[in-house]
Amino acid sequence: MGVHIPITLPDIIRNALSVNGDRIVVVMGDVRWSGRHLARTSYQMARALARIGLNKGDGVACLLPNCPEFVAFHFACGLLGLRQTFLNPLNSIEAGNCMLIAGEVKALVSHDDLAERAVSMLVGEASGVRLLSFGGRAAQDLAVLAENESAAPIHAALHPTDAFALGFTSGSTGKPKGVLQSQRVIVQLIMMTLANWEWPQTIRSLISIPITHAGGTMILPTLLRGGTLHIENGFDPQRVLATIARERITATIGVPTMIYKLLEHIGEAGSDVSSLQSFFYGASPISAARLEEAMSVFGPIFCQFYGQTEAPMNVTYLSRADHDLNRPHLLESCGQAQAGALVGLLDEAGADVGVDVEGEICVRGPLVMEGYWKDDEANRTAMEFGWLHTGDIGRRDADGYYYIVDRKKDMIVSGGFNVFPRDVEQILSSHPRISQVAVIGIPHDVWGEAVHAVVVPREGSALSFEELATFVRDRKGAIQSPKSIEFVASLPLTPVGKVDKTVLRAPHWAGRARRVN
Repeated sequence: MGVHIPITLPDIIRNALSVNGDRIVVVMGDVRWSGRHLARTSYQMARALARIGLNKGDGVACLLPNCPEFVAFHFACGLLGLRQTFLNPLNSIEAGNCMLIAGEVKALVSHDDLAERAVSMLVGEASGVRLLSFGGRAAQDLAVLAENESAAPIHAALHPTDAFALGFTSGSTGKPKGVLQSQRVIVQLIMMTLANWEWPQTIRSLISIPITHAGGTMILPTLLRGGTLHIENGFDPQRVLATIARERITATIGVPTMIYKLLEHIGEAGSDVSSLQSFFYGASPISAARLEEAMSVFGPIFCQFYGQTEAPMNVTYLSRADHDLNRPHLLESCGQAQAGALVGLLDEAGADVGVDVEGEICVRGPLVMEGYWKDDEANRTAMEFGWLHTGDIGRRDADGYYYIVDRKKDMIVSGGFNVFPRDVEQILSSHPRISQVAVIGIPHDVWGEAVHAVVVPREGSALSFEELATFVRDRKGAIQSPKSIEFVASLPLTPVGKVDKTVLRAPHWAGRARRVN
């Protein structure tokens, strides 16, 4: 009788670090790391983190730009079995502080470019979090700490239910909700990405969206298949097009907003995208008309993924072949269920609604999170009937293609980032000259959806868009700041006295088949 020893993330990382030798695997500007250099740096960094007292299961956060050091740090944490929390540099300082506290983080690793933000987060209950940095200007330099450590392979012995990451998604109350992803989840994510996504034979991947976001999904599949990671710190359409042409990029990942912006610059001199074979996109719905335009420019290279933090990236997939102009209805689909995920459309009683009937998209399988961090009530709601409830309302056609038509929650997806109206409403409601406010998502040609606020000023008060947009941006971050504001005398109410957002949305979404953009 055989002995079953489960595969966990440290095993996959060690494999990725052992197969590339002197071949260049990470490129950023003039920086070019070989597989051997990445392995040495990752193992040394893991030993440095262990030496300062970080052990399996400890919470570690990172506030890092896209850079080669981020890849090594991510691997170092994975090798030790640390519970990783990725902080998006675009989020507010207040939000970062809240995540450090809620996630019981022991150490925060940042970069000199973000050192001021990192220091500002370490207040209140987070004041005891140990700060490390790359560069060493504001804190002890992790790269220097690692220099004298052994480069011999190291990894923790883990169980599939041990923690991999604690991601945060805002809840309706405005408090951050921790999503606990286990070793089981990350292994399943990697295996499904390798098996289901359409990778070029020769992989030269470009990551310009945050590694903290969907960009990180590209790292291990690329390295495991002997590819090269090309990293950009932020998305600049002209720079991305130049990199694709210069480095002969074959695969990249992004959100619909990026596709729209690339279309604006594709005709400029030097925009040679002939090497590109796979453009993976997701995180928010895409305009079918803009997708058709992109296909006419870039060719049949687009592949769509759908998921959420609670079941990352791989719930459904729309293949290159499904991006078919002869079947234009499929351009509005998020694809079919992927091998490795069981997908259902459920009604309020937990029964499947069948074909061409709207229901909530629900998921089962090893891709689903362990649960919300220390939140039993949220877990009971999210996992009712034994399914993860995504909050997305969709339908399924006779061929098994899923179409997202609305959101059960009021979440707005703007430029691939999630914005919860309640969070913005709470900030605006604290303004001394605002009486009432409602926040909704409205169509936007570039961002997919834009944050729109409907504001009732206090009697006799004067308000301006610039004042209120800055008010939110300073407290919550640029992503949550309204992109348009409407000033009204009163808000429409339902019979039970709640603000009727259906009425507020109606004029903005009139004539559209979908209530997402």
